[in-house]
Amino acid sequence: MSNGSSFPAAIARSSCLSRPVAYSIPVYKRGFSSDLNRTALMQTVCRALRRSDLPTTTAAAILAFVKFTGMEYATGRERQELLAMAAGNDDPFDMKVFKRGPGTKDNPNLIPSHLEKRMIGCICEEDQTHINWMWLHRGDPKRCECGYWFKIVDA
Repeated sequence: MSNGSSFPAAIARSSCLSRPVAYSIPVYKRGFSSDLNRTALMQTVCRALRRSDLPTTTAAAILAFVKFTGMEYATGRERQELLAMAAGNDDPFDMKVFKRGPGTKDNPNLIPSHLEKRMIGCICEEDQTHINWMWLHRGDPKRCECGYWFKIVDA
């Protein structure tokens, strides 16, 4: 590699690969097809490494060249969560902590929910080490032990 060529190009020209992988697969593109291309690249490189006599450090360098995001293997809810985060929704399951407002009976803290009831937790004092859990039902404002009121609204 003293001739100044890049490592992926040198691997592509090496005799251990049956075809020039680094040039035939556009790794620089983004999107679903590039995920498939990266997977194909990884499979081809792994097959070639199993058949070759390359040292382990060279194999690790080849595998470090291909970066996976996790989207290639994610399915179901995990994939939905990754897609939501990629779209800009950093809280896809509505698990964020809400800061309490005035919390009076006339102006309760509004809790968004898609369901008819929701379990909420209230940290009554700033230095409190436990959480007061309670069920909140749609339509009925509920008072916590500390005196704050909560009410469910449509999410």
